[in-house]
Amino acid sequence: MLKKVRPSIWLPAIMVAWGVVMTLMGIVQNFKGLLTARIFLGITEAGLFPGVAYYLTNWYKREEIQLRTALFFSAASIAGAFSGLLAFGIGKMNGVGGLHGWQWIFILEGRLALEVIVYEWLLTGYRHFDRHRRVSCLLCAVRLP
Repeated sequence: MLKKVRPSIWLPAIMVAWGVVMTLMGIVQNFKGLLTARIFLGITEAGLFPGVAYYLTNWYKREEIQLRTALFFSAASIAGAFSGLLAFGIGKMNGVGGLHGWQWIFILEGRLALEVIVYEWLLTGYRHFDRHRRVSCLLCAVRLP
């Protein structure tokens, strides 16, 4: 699938699907619904890391790709390290709007993802994907000389 779909379609589609599923996880009412939504979340996020890794290999030479891939995966690890702190803060919203704190975590993270992709995809026109030593998108913003 990755070889048949352009990055301007694949990566935003994965991000939109993830944002929608994550936001909808905030409105589930029981464990069965949460488990079902989590399965769909796993399906949507399964294509992001392989997609980014594959498309980075299309832009950079062998000696250039290692640093950019390492930076991308390191950024994901750092984001995971701070997500617990963010979840702790959002979890304090328990009772706001008649929702539990865990529901607010899903709603706000999904909404943020959707807002970022709408800005990145629609306002910039996704025209910055090229083969000239640069990729300036929010997913992999690395520009080295």
